[in-house]
Amino acid sequence: GVYKRPAGFSGEVRRQREEATALASRAAGRALDPVEADGWWGTQGIETRLADPLGTLELVGKRALLLLDDHEHGLDYDPLLDLNPWRAVLRAGKRSVFAVPFALLLGLALAALVVLGARRSGGWLVWSAVLACAATPILFYVSCRYRLPTSALLALPGGAGQAGLCGWIEGVSRGRRIAALVALVLGAGLSFAVPSDALARSELAMGLSNRAGLAALDGDLARAERLAREAV
Repeated sequence: GVYKRPAGFSGEVRRQREEATALASRAAGRALDPVEADGWWGTQGIETRLADPLGTLELVGKRALLLLDDHEHGLDYDPLLDLNPWRAVLRAGKRSVFAVPFALLLGLALAALVVLGARRSGGWLVWSAVLACAATPILFYVSCRYRLPTSALLALPGGAGQAGLCGWIEGVSRGRRIAALVALVLGAGLSFAVPSDALARSELAMGLSNRAGLAALDGDLARAERLAREAV
């Protein structure tokens, strides 16, 4: 459900189209241009998934869980390795956590549905946009890059959920607020409970390994060794 480099590709972005076209042409038995090659790869993906319906359902289920996961899955790096001072990350030693984790956004959005309903927590425009953006990582692959639009949109019903829970909106009964609090706990709990620790560690190791390679190219062998050992 996350990015993995396909067999036969070097992983270099500048060679991606060349390699994809060459592999497709070899498999098709004739020379394809890049557009034809793209169509060939798309057909292969659809045929592969249709040939394994149970495996496809399992894959979609895994992607859905990773979409709900509190951990931010990167591509070549772990987002928490980014030391950008403008990134809202709370750091204590080697432990880091985003100031507003995805689990909180998800829980508050579910609370908004319970306490206010779909119409008063954003309406069909917001919720249809949330579903449309959430479909991208489900259909493609899960990463923090592709989940970012979903996260931004969830801040809207999330704010409504917070307002409802805190009693800032009139006409909300105590029973509804309690039910919304339960929804918040269950939603955030589900996000925290997604079993992706091993995957997260491998992604962090890959990011550290990439940094070690860059340090070596830069001639800083001591830093390269430290990063490589940390990756291992």
